[in-house]
Amino acid sequence: MNNRQALAKSAATRALRIRAEVHAKPWDAIDVFDVAQQLGVEVRFTKISSMEGMYLRQDAPVILIASERPAGRQRFSCAHELGHHAFGDGTRVDELFDPNSGTVRQDDEVRADMFAGLLLMPKSAVDHAFSVRKLNPATANPVECYRVACWLGVGYSTLAGHLHYALRAITQERFATVDRFTPKAIRESIFGQSTSEELIIVDEQWSGRPVDAAVGDLLLLPPGTSSEGPFCEKRAVLTHGVLHQAVTPGIGRFESPSGWAAFVRVSRKHYEGRSIFRHLEEVEYD
Repeated sequence: MNNRQALAKSAATRALRIRAEVHAKPWDAIDVFDVAQQLGVEVRFTKISSMEGMYLRQDAPVILIASERPAGRQRFSCAHELGHHAFGDGTRVDELFDPNSGTVRQDDEVRADMFAGLLLMPKSAVDHAFSVRKLNPATANPVECYRVACWLGVGYSTLAGHLHYALRAITQERFATVDRFTPKAIRESIFGQSTSEELIIVDEQWSGRPVDAAVGDLLLLPPGTSSEGPFCEKRAVLTHGVLHQAVTPGIGRFESPSGWAAFVRVSRKHYEGRSIFRHLEEVEYD
């Protein structure tokens, strides 16, 4: 067994142990911020543009996440920092990393990345995500892969890379084809025009965790879906479903005519502060 294989085995064992500790089923998608809280690690969002995340090892451990990074990247960064916590690493500052820079990463950083991928996207959860949607990762188109990434709570390219490099579920050629697409191009293919807002595709196979969005995000929901509460507003009825937009922080609920339902949690855009307060409703004072 070479060093990389040893790191991967260690990361997989620890990730599965953490999932079991927080009572996540093998096929569940998880919210990593909630998981950190369950493990006694406080997560805070802060405006530091040069940083992905930071782990502070202390009596009351803390993870800092850059508030202006995309949601999928924030979750992966949090899982990475949680890896440092799980392995007993010391305080770490993880700056923005360019994979094309030629920089050789330390083993503990590689291990934390592996841990993050396997915590958020274990094979059982990925297999389940594609299976219940009657999809095959080897043939799924970019929009279908994007749907799966939304449910897992990761970025589109992160899922594509994980399918190829970690799970060996798609070939190099298939990975290159899927990875050519960007979330912006996928949004344009759905809407027929360019849009800068983030898009979360929510289908009736979404289960196990709330839908997490930030103010301004677009949510493509199953046909006929309605929302309870003032937190999301209907914007349009499309061929693919009904389009809503997150408009104010708080916790609401989606429900479709078929009986499917899911909670939605809306946070402020680029929220700064403790993660446990990110969904608090805005209070108006006289």
